[in-house]
Amino acid sequence: MRATVACVAITIAVFAVAGCSKGDKGDQGPPGIKGDPGAVGAAGPQGPKGEPGPAGALGPAGPPGASNTLRIITQKANATCGAGEIMISAYCTGKGSAPSLNGTIGASCIGGSNTVVVVCAKQ
Repeated sequence: MRATVACVAITIAVFAVAGCSKGDKGDQGPPGIKGDPGAVGAAGPQGPKGEPGPAGALGPAGPPGASNTLRIITQKANATCGAGEIMISAYCTGKGSAPSLNGTIGASCIGGSNTVVVVCAKQ
């Protein structure tokens, strides 16, 4: 009798499991509510350098520059710049002499040489 009860129990279990099969798939439901945005992530690595852009259009010509004409005075013991000029450099040629400056307009040499070189520029 025990064997009969066991067979009946097994038969009932087989029929019960056979009835648990999946049915047809249903229709898709409506979309859910949009969630909150997530936290900002870390910055990524720098990308490669881009190609240079095209050359821009040529701009208008600028105003003429100031004339920086220099005048050099040599072969003299004393040299003085002209009106509207300023001395920007002075030195003596030869050894043992030094320039003696006359303000910002001229110079002469003191010592072993009597030749001064003066460079003048327009103010």
